[in-house]
Amino acid sequence: MGVKHKSWLQPTEAARYLSVPCSTIRKWIEEGRLRAAKLPTGHLRILARDVARFLVEQGKSIPTELGDLGRKQVLIVDRDREAARLVAEALMTSSGCKVTVAEDGADARGLLNGFRPDLVVLGVRPTASDSDSPPEMFILAGATDELDSQQDALPETAFRLADIVPGFADPQDLVSQVANVLLG
Repeated sequence: MGVKHKSWLQPTEAARYLSVPCSTIRKWIEEGRLRAAKLPTGHLRILARDVARFLVEQGKSIPTELGDLGRKQVLIVDRDREAARLVAEALMTSSGCKVTVAEDGADARGLLNGFRPDLVVLGVRPTASDSDSPPEMFILAGATDELDSQQDALPETAFRLADIVPGFADPQDLVSQVANVLLG
């Protein structure tokens, strides 16, 4: 039997996951750092995926019942193997995502035959000769299923721009953005 995923949490549950007192959760809600819905009874409920995002931002792993990022597949396309390795390690450690790395577009195309990532992370540099410089930006593209209107074929993988992240000094910044896209 699989793990039941929670959609909503009580403030006490959120406090337990985030290892803070319940008063801190209420303060974060008041400050707008954490979103909550108020029920007609006056009780608060917090989206589980928002708690999961908060955990990723803090560099902590996400319990499966809050969001199973371990089932998500990410393809990183970056000429700089070391930069790609750092991002891949940070993603796998913090989110549990399955990560595949491609060095260039041709490598990525070859991987996409029979492989359907949930997200593609593309490291963009100013010129081909700048492969040793850090990426100027990362383009995050999430997978969608779309029918080709000109063919009666099965849905094929298409990607839509999900976010553009400026170059970074800390891979955890990118991990937080990736988790935001994958958690919805």
